[in-house]
Amino acid sequence: MNRLIGFLFACISLLFTYNLQAQSESDIGPLIDAADLSKLGKANDYKAEADKLIEEASRLNMEALSILADPALNENSATKKSAQLESQARKKQVQASGLYEKCNEIKFTVYRKYIDKFWKAHPGQEADFLNAKLLEEQASDNYFQAISYRIEAKKMDDELTKIEKLNEADDLEAQAIQKQVTALGAYHHITGTAEQVPLDEREIPAVQEAPAETIGNVPEATLPSRLELNQAEIDRYNRYQAEGQYIDTTLSTGQIAGLSAFETDTVLRLWYDYIYGHEALATEPLLATTPDSLKEGLQARQAPDAGQSAEIGIITDENKDQLVPADENVIYRVQVAANRSELSQRALSRMYYGNKQVEMINENGWYKYSVGDFDTYDEASKFRKSSGISNAYIVAYRKGTTFAPAVEATEIKPPAPLLPEGTQRLPAGLIFRIQVAASRVPLSMDQFKKIYRGTYPVEMIAEEGWYKYQLMGVRLYSDALRLKQSVGSEGAFVVAYEDGVKVNMAGALEKSRELERTVQSRGRKGILEETEYHLQLAASRIPMKSDELGNLYSGTEAISIILEDGWFKYHLKAGNSSEMAEQFKQASRIDKAFIVPYRRAAKITYFEALQETK
Repeated sequence: MNRLIGFLFACISLLFTYNLQAQSESDIGPLIDAADLSKLGKANDYKAEADKLIEEASRLNMEALSILADPALNENSATKKSAQLESQARKKQVQASGLYEKCNEIKFTVYRKYIDKFWKAHPGQEADFLNAKLLEEQASDNYFQAISYRIEAKKMDDELTKIEKLNEADDLEAQAIQKQVTALGAYHHITGTAEQVPLDEREIPAVQEAPAETIGNVPEATLPSRLELNQAEIDRYNRYQAEGQYIDTTLSTGQIAGLSAFETDTVLRLWYDYIYGHEALATEPLLATTPDSLKEGLQARQAPDAGQSAEIGIITDENKDQLVPADENVIYRVQVAANRSELSQRALSRMYYGNKQVEMINENGWYKYSVGDFDTYDEASKFRKSSGISNAYIVAYRKGTTFAPAVEATEIKPPAPLLPEGTQRLPAGLIFRIQVAASRVPLSMDQFKKIYRGTYPVEMIAEEGWYKYQLMGVRLYSDALRLKQSVGSEGAFVVAYEDGVKVNMAGALEKSRELERTVQSRGRKGILEETEYHLQLAASRIPMKSDELGNLYSGTEAISIILEDGWFKYHLKAGNSSEMAEQFKQASRIDKAFIVPYRRAAKITYFEALQETK
């Protein structure tokens, strides 16, 4: 039911997706009087001062990292000096957030004044500006949520936790102000030149056929010019947005946008079509992950003939010692679904995506799907908790119970690791990467833009207790030096990795000399594997939460976060060849994911990548 509620809210969101153009603050300058322009000027002064502090904090963090890597310093001395620099950086980050707060408070108040002024002059015309009105409401929610985050931060003793919470507040305030400005532009028919901004700012993954740089924008809903604004529903939706309870960020919206009515049956059929495929619609599926199916399944297990059944029952921490007799020979399995008719392989793969065999037993008119043959409840419980299967539960069966392979395939396996194991799934072999920023807590997009003004995509990796921001790898140290000069980020430096593991730079240089000489004499073609393939799952203007990422992908590969063109992009590394990337895409079973290639740290088109292999 929770998933269905989330879906219904997504429908509401998509109904009000709009085609407004994001405004810059200068676009609406003519609306603002001289006194308020002066206030906005003061706000921008606060922002400029805060931006400078963020840049200084980044420089201190990068210096701290370089000291830790300096072989000329003894460990104690390096650790002490690095800690001092980090402490200075944290203080500057907190000071910067305080200045952002002053700046944003002034701007939010000024723009709120002009929004109120507009509505005083246009009473009762909300339906003519439905999309902008929704944006305005969201701005208020964002801003007041930011206030609550700042209050929380003041109570925190740990500096890093405090800074992370303050960064979230800064982000929310910036979003609120951008939404106010865009709404004002719409109210006064000011045409901006910035890109399209969706209501929720979380983009749905583009389809495979789209160009690599295309993000799949949601179709604009066609709405009558005069509608009665359902303020209660808007408030409910905004509360949902503020709480961050997103269920599924990958929902395809083509069919939703085409609906003319939202009766329960219509929505349910569309929902099942999305989750389980078109073939599931005729069977009225009831899955074990829904309250209804769980209730019916329990009733079936408590039927009079349950004593003759192979199934003993659902086992929990509370009943494990009472339900199974001590002398009973049993096996424990983790049940992932129950249905009145057989499920398709596609439906099963959406529920379980692991390396154990999915098997089925038909009992009391139910097809029950489960994994594992565990000898003890504790073993089954450990697997269930680690698998991430939503609402799965443990069932005990008598030994000797016969299970059948699930539909079409005997196993649903994740793709085998395509690259040597490494923390961030970096490419195999020796590579050099340019590090442009580092922080003990993740940087917001606005902070990152202040530090790095280059055009190359940047990957955020977690390593040694730091969040490090690095360009994609290159094979030659000479290429790395040229890149370092071109990125223009103060303090940027070169780091080396071999098979995904960070290595000493001196050793890496020694290993790379022969390759440099070979390339100088024979050229690059056929010598260097320079193209790195990724599988893009989604892109978002604001960082996605861990549970949202789990909805995107539940396999074994690590999800990489790429910062590019103001977007957080979520990728899986897919190897160094197009064949490997295509195989990986097929194995991933993520319909809307698409392949993105990079060469010498720059994104290239898939066509360019294929031409190289020819």
